[in-house]
Amino acid sequence: MNVSEPYTLLLVDDDAAVLASLKRQLRKEPFVVESAPNAAEAIALLESSQPMIVMSDHKMPERDGVSLLTEIKNRWPSVVRIMISGFTDMDILVGAINEAEIFRFIPKPWEKDHLIGILMEAAAKYGENIS
Repeated sequence: MNVSEPYTLLLVDDDAAVLASLKRQLRKEPFVVESAPNAAEAIALLESSQPMIVMSDHKMPERDGVSLLTEIKNRWPSVVRIMISGFTDMDILVGAINEAEIFRFIPKPWEKDHLIGILMEAAAKYGENIS
């Protein structure tokens, strides 16, 4: 897979300002960006149009990011999973790694170039997953 071609990315965060900021920073990058404000809407989007990468916040009402990313791992194993969070609690990180088998963890606030680099790596990883 050529990562210079557009690929789909699903952003999941209950904070509309975070989603808007991420979309703004990614608008000139080779991504087709979808977003969901909660886990239920993210699952609905996955069922209708499977993205290549899902980047989810951890702390959300009703359902946390580890739980969401674990379900994605079980139902759509080729989707690359990334956790983004302002909380760096070791239990959260261990759960994300062991249960959801995340590809990377990105701390908030993020650095744009670092974020884009990780997303490009994730696109390459997705290509490996489907080969």
